[in-house]
Amino acid sequence: MLDKRDLEAIAQLFDGRFDQLDKRLDQMDNRFEQMEVRLDQMDNRFEQMEVRLDQMDSRFEQIDSRFDQMEDMIGKAIDRSEEFLLDELDRYDRKYERQFDKVNSRLDVLEQLYRPAKTEADTIEILLKTIADHGQRISRLEKLMA
Repeated sequence: MLDKRDLEAIAQLFDGRFDQLDKRLDQMDNRFEQMEVRLDQMDNRFEQMEVRLDQMDSRFEQIDSRFDQMEDMIGKAIDRSEEFLLDELDRYDRKYERQFDKVNSRLDVLEQLYRPAKTEADTIEILLKTIADHGQRISRLEKLMA
């Protein structure tokens, strides 16, 4: 068995080991405390980042709503411009239709005047040819009789 000295030596070894373990545990406690402080700091930073992200999110929503408003305004402006252009086109279309109608009616009058004039000109041309033919016949007859 073990005598008293051996037990004291073993006790000293255990005491030394316990002291080392105590120191290590103290060091680990210090490290855990430092880590806890760091985690708290990180937690605060995350909270700050969350607040900033929420602010950015609300700003993006505001910008989004402004873009929607601008899109609506642009759409309305385009619609008004289209309506204005279509109205102007209709107005010019009616104006030029009236002018075309006037031109067509004048053309009809000219055609009515042209047909008889053409017929008269053709008749006069035929008469002149006939007179020329008669003149030639008369000239031949006069030559024959003379």
